[in-house]
Amino acid sequence: MSRALVNEHHFPWTYEISVRLLCPKEDGYMSPEERGFETAQLWRRHWVLEKHNGETDIVDDFAVIGKNPIIGTMLKGEETMSYYIDAPFGDEKEFGTFSYCSMVDEDVRYFGGFLVFVPGRLDEGRLNTTAQQPFNVNLEKMEMTTPKLTW
Repeated sequence: MSRALVNEHHFPWTYEISVRLLCPKEDGYMSPEERGFETAQLWRRHWVLEKHNGETDIVDDFAVIGKNPIIGTMLKGEETMSYYIDAPFGDEKEFGTFSYCSMVDEDVRYFGGFLVFVPGRLDEGRLNTTAQQPFNVNLEKMEMTTPKLTW
């Protein structure tokens, strides 16, 4: 997750979140057998926005910007690569990392939370509670501050 200050907008902070499954030879890689699934689909997000005045806003909703990407890995030539499907808007595999950007209000001091994924694929956007056990991917709390610069 990364952040940037954008002075021209009412929402001065923009953030980017990128997700993908790790490939062999990367630290933390687990095979599909070890992790228990070939692909995973984003189901929900849970954001915790702590404001400068001490108040906390919670965003707990489906998808991110209307998208439920499916992430996986597959062989491309002789190399295993990450891919994503931009569900529900397509079914074509794109090699690389799924990323999206959004903005938060200037009152936000800390941003954090988690994404909820399900193994496999959602059924018409719904969780199959008998077959799919959701899991969280935590987003470390990040302070929205302007860096101190020396001139």
